[in-house]
Amino acid sequence: MVHKSTALRECILRTVFESAYDPRGVGELLEGTSVWLAAHVGVGPWPAGDQNSNEIATTAYGGYARISKPLDGTIFSFLSGPERVENIADILFATSSGYTSGDNVVTHVSLGTAGSAPSDILYVCPIVAPGATWQAGTCKSVGGIETIIAHGHGYADADPVFIYPLYDDATVSGAAIGTTYYVRYVDADSFQLSTTSGGAANVNLNADQRMLICKTLPVADRTITAGKILKIPAGSLVIQET
Repeated sequence: MVHKSTALRECILRTVFESAYDPRGVGELLEGTSVWLAAHVGVGPWPAGDQNSNEIATTAYGGYARISKPLDGTIFSFLSGPERVENIADILFATSSGYTSGDNVVTHVSLGTAGSAPSDILYVCPIVAPGATWQAGTCKSVGGIETIIAHGHGYADADPVFIYPLYDDATVSGAAIGTTYYVRYVDADSFQLSTTSGGAANVNLNADQRMLICKTLPVADRTITAGKILKIPAGSLVIQET
């Protein structure tokens, strides 16, 4: 039986595939090197702490949880029915995570080597919230606040979004990766960006370029008691408290 892929499953497979076949040679680290796949909570936690550790920090790095497993070819088991990540299930944390059952929490999957430097992260793949699809966009620089063209984007005014490079582009000029921006609606096929919710468009993207846009995930500020076991099923991308 064929089951529809989840956002997390596609993200994991793409992350592993691209690292293994990267023409720049990064993928060579997959052989003979300890490589770790991690599910992250929060925006931009990857330079913080060791990539091969399960860790929670609520203040030191802005608030995140990392659930990490070694990439050994047998980590993930996608089962029939509601798909879930089987072997990433039972992770015991010593401190409170700041989240509770039902919260949408997994925001990124990363692939990296053991270590705490930003260079230890080889790939980061953002995960899209349910109902929030990727948008491919382009903009043409005209010396002011650029308009992003994304046909049928479906965003509303003040929607929070992330901006990411498209394919092998290194950066999006004028935008910071991992920063939340807010949509300023122009029409059904175009929009501008603001750095504040409800604020005027003020993001100058500086250059003719392409990009990926996705809606940000909600992150709640609630608590799981210290010592609880967290389970993250891929199909729904939520925490279960048991």
